[in-house]
Amino acid sequence: MPKCTVPTIKHGCGSVMVWAAFNRNGPGPLHIVEGLIDSTSYIRILEDNLLPYARSQRLGRDWIFQQENDPKTFK
Repeated sequence: MPKCTVPTIKHGCGSVMVWAAFNRNGPGPLHIVEGLIDSTSYIRILEDNLLPYARSQRLGRDWIFQQENDPKTFK
C-alpha cells in the first residue's frame, strides 16, 4: 500500500449508540450508550445528562423535550 493512503472499513465493523442533546444555543453533552437500553436506564440517562444540561443553559421552563421514538433503541 502506498505510504500516503490510509486503510478504511466501509461497513460491518460494529456500531456506537450515542444519546445527545442540543438547544438554540448549541450542542450539549454526548453520552455513549452500551447496548440496548430499557426504560430504567433511559430515565437515568435523562436524569444524569439532560436535566443538568437544561439547568446549565438557564432555559427555565422555556424548552420542549423531543425524542426520535426509534424502537430499535429500546429492549
